[in-house]
Amino acid sequence: MNSGELFTELDGLGSTLDNAIGDTFWVTDRMVEAVNAAANAVRLPDPETGLVPCGCGGKAEFLDVKWCIGDDGGVIAYCLNCLVKTAKHMTKEQATHDWNSAMGYKEEV
Repeated sequence: MNSGELFTELDGLGSTLDNAIGDTFWVTDRMVEAVNAAANAVRLPDPETGLVPCGCGGKAEFLDVKWCIGDDGGVIAYCLNCLVKTAKHMTKEQATHDWNSAMGYKEEV
């Protein structure tokens, strides 16, 4: 479902719910899909890792990496589902900021 279809379905769901107060109504699979997609759009950081979910919906984790001999090592954030990853960073805080920014999360100031 693309964003245009999502808006149309959510708009239709809102109208259906507005008109259905006190009535019985039918919910279509597309309406359920739209509501679920909207709910998944609200991505909050995991309380343990501080990482928001991946765009695919997968859970993000940290991985300590050392690419080659002589490499001082570092850390990446990556998705357990689709394996998308950040660049290597020296700290988890830097990897967290990189990951969350890439996923569209804006930190509260």
